[in-house]
Amino acid sequence: MELTELIARSVKHNASDLHLCCGEFPRWRRENRIHIIPHTEKLSPAWFELFIRQHITARLQQHITQQGHCDFAFCSEQGIRIRASLFKQQLGFSLSLRILPAQVRTIEQLTLPSAFIQLVKGEDGLLLITGATGSGKSTTLTAVIDHLNQQCQRHILMLEDPIEYCHSPVQCLIQQREIGEHVSDLSSGIVAALRQDPDIIVIGELRDTTTIKLALTAAETGHLVLTTLHSTDTTHALQRLVDAFPPHERDTARQHLAQSLRAVLAQQLLYRADKVLPLYELLINTKAVGNLIREAKLHQLQGQLEQGSQEGMVSFRQSSAQCHQKDGRSLQSTTDKDFQTNFLK
Repeated sequence: MELTELIARSVKHNASDLHLCCGEFPRWRRENRIHIIPHTEKLSPAWFELFIRQHITARLQQHITQQGHCDFAFCSEQGIRIRASLFKQQLGFSLSLRILPAQVRTIEQLTLPSAFIQLVKGEDGLLLITGATGSGKSTTLTAVIDHLNQQCQRHILMLEDPIEYCHSPVQCLIQQREIGEHVSDLSSGIVAALRQDPDIIVIGELRDTTTIKLALTAAETGHLVLTTLHSTDTTHALQRLVDAFPPHERDTARQHLAQSLRAVLAQQLLYRADKVLPLYELLINTKAVGNLIREAKLHQLQGQLEQGSQEGMVSFRQSSAQCHQKDGRSLQSTTDKDFQTNFLK
């Protein structure tokens, strides 16, 4: 079966992901379960050879040869944006495809905390969006960029791997650079960005000590830095940032973090029978929070979250209670696959 048809059928049946493995039947993820796609045949090595010729550049082929995998994004013939990961496995190649929503969700639809919406209009500092793998971080970041594009006159420079959503400038000048395609690596992109007159630097994900250092530097030198990190909550996110540094550098890292951080937004997903809802935790860097970061007392931040509602802070417990009160039904945690299928589309 042609890839175009597989994608079209996946969209029609509200699948969030496609899994195409050499020697196996095509599968899709629907309602957080993997199913064989009906009326399909096993995928042959020739199928993958054709895909590679059509979609994989020489640069990506070199990356596969060296690393055994590559990540990229492309548009199907129907104009559907796809995030892809191609990798080698025991039986040959496999292809994991995430079908991206056709329309960007608004910050209102995502019910983002009002205090966070005000913070994204700030002039400088670090704003961190965090959550478990697949919790909708990219969706939130995209919604924030779209909101700024509609409301503000800024120069936004985005460093992504790969570019997922393509933004068209409205009020903002938005320039998107893909790592490996438009700049050699993320660190080089951040360094170059400091000389390109951005108001806002968007870093797709903080992955190592070097990029964390550069992000903090950018935030301290008059830029608003928006980025994401994998973690379960706001406190864990800050601990991960500090722990990324060697032990002898952590005190200095805490000082920089306390100085440049504006807020951490963590998110989870809640499931109800007929829809999936986002749940948020917002930690704002007040004077008290900054002192706890400097003094390595991150375990005390939960108390600040619970008592910081006047500053706009929200804990997961408070957010869950609000959702329960508003919805009137019991909720339970879910996964991004449900979120993609039921909420983002």
